[in-house]
Amino acid sequence: RAAALSLGEEGALTPERVHIYVMSVTEDEVIHGVLDAAPELLPGTFFIDRRITGAQEALAANAPLLPKFVDLADGALDKESCKLLDSLKERVVGVMPPEHIRRCTVAWEAVGPRAKEEFDACSVVSLAHAEYLRGLCDG
Repeated sequence: RAAALSLGEEGALTPERVHIYVMSVTEDEVIHGVLDAAPELLPGTFFIDRRITGAQEALAANAPLLPKFVDLADGALDKESCKLLDSLKERVVGVMPPEHIRRCTVAWEAVGPRAKEEFDACSVVSLAHAEYLRGLCDG
């Protein structure tokens, strides 16, 4: 990734070629499965835009599960990764039927005893996360 960015800065790679080396596997899958998909396939496709609030505070509190939900670089939230993800989300929203887009905001919470007891079997992190999942299933 660093080499591609460096070569891009030197002009040895175009911005498009640099992006090939810095994009995530998920982005590649979204490009092929949604953005480059035939228009007649989009009505069967749904997009869930999940935003996690409180990640910065959780990072400061050294939340052990946080890295499973956000990208980190050098012990901090990876701003470049967040920027790339936001850009990808904008592209997906641009092609998806609006009724197939679901936006959810989930507050990061530490796992409390009730959440741990009630939701451990499902690997759910908190009650807020469990409510988010219920909302997706019920909505």
